[in-house]
Formats: sequence, structure tokens, C-alpha cells
Amino acid sequence: MKPNFAQMSRSELKAYVRINHDDLEALDILVSRRTPDSEATWYAPMVTAEGVPIEENIRLGEQVIQERIALEREKQLIRTDIERETEYNRLIEYMIIAAEKYIKLPLIEEKNKINQESQNQ
Repeated sequence: MKPNFAQMSRSELKAYVRINHDDLEALDILVSRRTPDSEATWYAPMVTAEGVPIEENIRLGEQVIQERIALEREKQLIRTDIERETEYNRLIEYMIIAAEKYIKLPLIEEKNKINQESQNQ
């Protein structure tokens, strides 16, 4: 028996679709509830009805595109910095592990030497 999708909240329906990803009916209902226009930014037309370019609108469009590119580059730099920091932290962890092994090795060798000497006596 299928649940009543119409009575489900958006978050309940999303959770259901995540678990039952083969249920196309539930997916269709979830997608139909989406309102992309509420999230979209609308810009003025670049040309008139006759096809004449509107210079001011073109300039504004170019400005928005440049701002978007700058924002995406900034996000990429942040991601790169995070990846570098993560890699640096991993390297430090490996160095600590190696240093601990390097310090322990002479102690273990000394202990083995003492044990061997005591067995020989």
C-alpha cells in the first residue's frame, strides 16, 4: 500500500523519495511541487521586440555575469584552500606517526638486546 503523497509535507516526501528512489510517482509529485521561478532572478531583455540591442541591459547583463564568475572563482579558491589544509593536516599526521615509530625503534632494539643478553647468561 502506497502512502498518500498529497498529504505528505515536502520534507516527508523528500525523505520518502530518498529511500524509495524507484518510485517515479513520488518523484513526479515532489518535482511538481518545486517552484523554480521563486528562486530565479529575472533580467530585462537584451533586445527590443524589433531586435534592436538595448545597450544598458546588455551592460547590466555583462556586469552580472562578471560578478558571478568572480564569485565562482572565490568559491573555488576557498575549496582549494580547504583541500590544501586537509592535505597538510594529513601530512602532519603521517609525520607524527613516522616520528613515533622512529623514536620507538631504538627503544625496542635496546629492549631486545637486553632480553637477549639476559637469556645468554
